[in-house]
Amino acid sequence: MPATLELEAIAQQGWPNQVRGPAQVASHGGGLGPPAVWRVTSPGGDHALRQWRLDQRAQAQRVASLLQHIDQRHPQSVPVPLPCASGGRLVEQGGALWELAPWLAGESDFAQAPSAERVASAARALGELHLAMRDFPFDGPDTGPASGRAAEQLEEVRRLLDSGQLAEATPTMQRWGWPEHFPPVDRALRAGYDIAWGWLQPLSDERLPRQCCWGDAWHRNMLFEGDRVTGLVDFATARVDVAMADFARLIGSTCAYHPVWRRAALEAYSEVRPLGELELSAVTALQGVATVVSLANWCRWLAIENQTVAHPQEVCDRVEHFVGRLRGLLDR
Repeated sequence: MPATLELEAIAQQGWPNQVRGPAQVASHGGGLGPPAVWRVTSPGGDHALRQWRLDQRAQAQRVASLLQHIDQRHPQSVPVPLPCASGGRLVEQGGALWELAPWLAGESDFAQAPSAERVASAARALGELHLAMRDFPFDGPDTGPASGRAAEQLEEVRRLLDSGQLAEATPTMQRWGWPEHFPPVDRALRAGYDIAWGWLQPLSDERLPRQCCWGDAWHRNMLFEGDRVTGLVDFATARVDVAMADFARLIGSTCAYHPVWRRAALEAYSEVRPLGELELSAVTALQGVATVVSLANWCRWLAIENQTVAHPQEVCDRVEHFVGRLRGLLDR
């Protein structure tokens, strides 16, 4: 991880009009590995400094264009990268790419004060985001399977299970929140895979519009002031998919255990972007897939790849969250 002085120098050299005088730099978030975003505070204001790998240049440029597109159409703020002193919006320094954006108002505090009103606000903001993104240009067909990318993701889970690498993962995962009374990792994930795959198959022959999607629509990436969403952040994994993939991720992170809140989310989203029966069916199936895929990824990162953990408690909370969702899936 770059030293604080290096980060300060990168920000001041790349964006001297925004980062003026002495600056304070603090890492922000991140459960696995080193942080990718830092908060830079200086007399010029607060900004977010983001790091990209060199091989992510094309994605970083696409995301910057997407954010400019959204900013002109969406009522909430998004972190549009600022032009740098040398032109463009990316600075290459120290074997990495860097961008700077204004630090947005609001707090990422849904988990500290969850409510039906906040869930509805989040769903409404996502619907508005999808409307703002739907005319962003992309290559490829305008429609695709209602299952979206989910079938490919489930196939990766199946290959992981078939490899046998998770057979001895349970003791490691128990240190990260896997309950001792719950079935072993490989057996629980296999059962979840079978259920999710069964839900997904009817969607494989149905078609839904494809568009550019957020890719990481969970509550930590939504900023609130009271019950109102004021900003959306972290578009690094933006991609083309069916819009319900985003929506399934959002309701999975905010109201997986609350049927009443889930109905509030559906109603709020539909007020902005009406949902048909096929999309409603897709939400349920994709939420089940996301549960299995996300938990399998955490098991792979922690028990097989032994990835470095920057914030252990946050990781434990995430594992416990997805185990709870898997339990609900198996109980159904």
